[in-house]
Amino acid sequence: MRPVEGSDQYAWMYKTKTWRKLRECHLAENPLCAECWKRGRTVVASIVHHLTAHKGQWHLFVDLNNLEAVCAKCHDGDIRETERNGYSNRIGLDGWPVDANHPANRS
Repeated sequence: MRPVEGSDQYAWMYKTKTWRKLRECHLAENPLCAECWKRGRTVVASIVHHLTAHKGQWHLFVDLNNLEAVCAKCHDGDIRETERNGYSNRIGLDGWPVDANHPANRS
């Protein structure tokens, strides 16, 4: 079983009945990874990611417009890296970083 999402400080939020039901419904309505879909791949989603970090704010935590269904590979890789660094290191077919915020794309 995967560890509870979010930091330890907000772990209680992921244990609420409201979140469990919201997560279940979101994955039922959005069964595919949104990030993989953008890249032309069809992968089953297993995680509901908050697009804007909620930082304990309940209204952001349960905001349906702030949720995205993703697979574990995207969540634990590119998404986490982007949140940590402020940009993605994902490389395009041309061998250049695809994220406009990547230092190589800043001029």
